[in-house]
Parts: sequence; C-alpha cells; structure tokens
Amino acid sequence: MTMTAVLWTYNGYWSLAGVLLLVTLIPSQGFLARKLGKLRQKVAVATDKRIRALVEMIDGMLMIKMNSWESLYERKLGLLRRYSVSAIHEAHAYIWLIIIY
Repeated sequence: MTMTAVLWTYNGYWSLAGVLLLVTLIPSQGFLARKLGKLRQKVAVATDKRIRALVEMIDGMLMIKMNSWESLYERKLGLLRRYSVSAIHEAHAYIWLIIIY
C-alpha cells in the first residue's frame, strides 16, 4: 500500500494502471504455477519409473544374462528413457514460454 502511495505521488493516475495490471496478473501466476507443478510431477513420475526399472535390472542381472533378456530390458529402458526425456522437454518448453510471456 505504501508503494502505491509513492507511485501515486510520482505518476498520478498511471500508478493505478500499474497496480491494476499487477493485480490482474496474480491469477495467471497461480495458473502457471499449478501447470508447472503438474509438469514437474509428470517428470518425477517418469524418472521414478525409469530408475525403478534400472534398479530391477541391476538386481536381476544374473537372471537377465542367463536367459539372454538383455535386448528386452534394453528396449524397456529405452522407452522409459524416451518418455522421461520427453516429459523433461515439455516442462522446459513450458518454462521458456513463461519466461517469454
């Protein structure tokens, strides 16, 4: 409130326009924060799935080698990695959109 009074003394009615603009941007900031939170959750879930599969593969390395399942696990981990990277790219694109906005 004090800053509004200071702005009023220097800028007059234009200070109200600036304060009104800031107040109208508050809901959009909330929307952007919720969207970014959902994207971060998506990235975390994708990364958790990939890490869990990697740990499972490392734990069962002997069985994988004995049964020649390397290519199966390689494909599985490759798909999980691609999904994880695409989620990260989506989040980064959204962050850049926010920065430009």
